[in-house]
Amino acid sequence: MFSTKLDPVVGHVMRSSIFCKSLLLALIIGFLLSLLSEDLYKFLAIRVHGLLPPNFHVWTVVTYGLVERNIVCLVWSVCSVHLASTLLEPVWGPIELLRFLAIVQVATALIIPTLCFSAYVIFYKDEELLFRSAFAGFTAFDGAIFVAIKQFLPDSVLLATPMGRIKNCHLPMIALIVVSVLAVCQIIGFSVPLMVIVGESVAWIYLRFYQRHSNGNKGDMSEHFTWASFFPSYLQPLASAVSNPIYAFLLRMKVCQPAIRHVDFNQLHSVSVVLPDAETQDAERRRQKALRDLTERLNRQKTETSEWPDMDEGEGGGRSETARAHITPQHGSPLSFASDEMRHSVSDYADASVADGKKPLLVLEDSS
Repeated sequence: MFSTKLDPVVGHVMRSSIFCKSLLLALIIGFLLSLLSEDLYKFLAIRVHGLLPPNFHVWTVVTYGLVERNIVCLVWSVCSVHLASTLLEPVWGPIELLRFLAIVQVATALIIPTLCFSAYVIFYKDEELLFRSAFAGFTAFDGAIFVAIKQFLPDSVLLATPMGRIKNCHLPMIALIVVSVLAVCQIIGFSVPLMVIVGESVAWIYLRFYQRHSNGNKGDMSEHFTWASFFPSYLQPLASAVSNPIYAFLLRMKVCQPAIRHVDFNQLHSVSVVLPDAETQDAERRRQKALRDLTERLNRQKTETSEWPDMDEGEGGGRSETARAHITPQHGSPLSFASDEMRHSVSDYADASVADGKKPLLVLEDSS
């Protein structure tokens, strides 16, 4: 029975890409080797003094993610790789996913030792922090995957509770809260929450400002992907008050680029304003929703109009044509209602297409 329940999981892994299979295999082998050899674990994990001269253990920047001793973190890493293979790799491709992984892992490997060394020098002289603390595992990338899912599918509902709905946009904060609670309960190490914070921050900075898209745009300046959106709604004004001055400072230092809004003068007759840096995914979701609503309303119109009697059944063709000529959709009639619904659906679809800088497929003009 147990093997039967695992068949779908095993089948999905076997159908996954070579990148996913290789990463899962490396994580499992690294977990086993970490348990079997203490010396190997110390050799591959990051230690603050190991990156400093005269040691220069630079290989640990790459290898620290492959060694893990906690089964909870290993299970989370396996699930994260599964999500990345299912949701992100089909859209990004294996090269972009590998680039995202490398940026998050390498940046985390450099930031955390820097923070620890700064804390050692400025605040307190704790030799355990500098010489004996080890950082290892894939949890930085695990948190980064949740940030990418928040960007890609922010409004998908995961769970409906009496207190509200849990969506994909809540995953990064939920992950941070859960690992913090587990660390307090000593189920996982205290380094895990720090790695999750750094991994999520690096992922957001890359996706927000630097990731290049196929249409030539860079980053994602959507409103649902601001730094304040990671916090609950009642804390977002405070988060915005903190993040906006920092963003303005980074703009002056030319670390980040401002959101550039373009106006397409070739389509001014349709009053089309193109905002490529902010609207690509939002406009696509609106257009798909409007197209789905249009299809449903057209199908409902066909059902309603098919119930009207065929006027050709009268005596003689002339009487039928005369009767047909006097049928006009009065206000409030089924024909008028169906026509209005179709007009509104087409209008919604056209508006969504215009918001995305595309010409609408169909334009209805009101003769009245």
